[in-house]
Amino acid sequence: MIRISTLIQLEIDGLPPTVNHMYGRRGSRTFKSLELEAWQEWVSDMMREMWKGSEPHTGEVALSVEFQTNSQRKWDVDNRLKALIDCLAKGGIILDDRQVASLNARRVMGLKALTKIEMKEYTG
Repeated sequence: MIRISTLIQLEIDGLPPTVNHMYGRRGSRTFKSLELEAWQEWVSDMMREMWKGSEPHTGEVALSVEFQTNSQRKWDVDNRLKALIDCLAKGGIILDDRQVASLNARRVMGLKALTKIEMKEYTG
């Protein structure tokens, strides 16, 4: 019997910023937007509080993400993943986003904007 451990499960009010809103430019310099910095700090802090381990997980992980929205407006699911996945490393849950070996993401209709995350040990 294979036992798969859920490492973290979290619901976040709202949706992550899109890739289109993550960075700004001043001349030839690229920088993170203030919106992204604030959002990632908030989410990383939540993840850190939920994390049961004292050290980051070192193995590969399987990540499931559900973006719930109450808007009929269509947007690319993948544009919202980068900011979210980066929070796992920033929050000390994993060492690096290269550890995400499996990724399942979907957009669903709901009563309000909400992001649900579940990260499990990857078993291949």
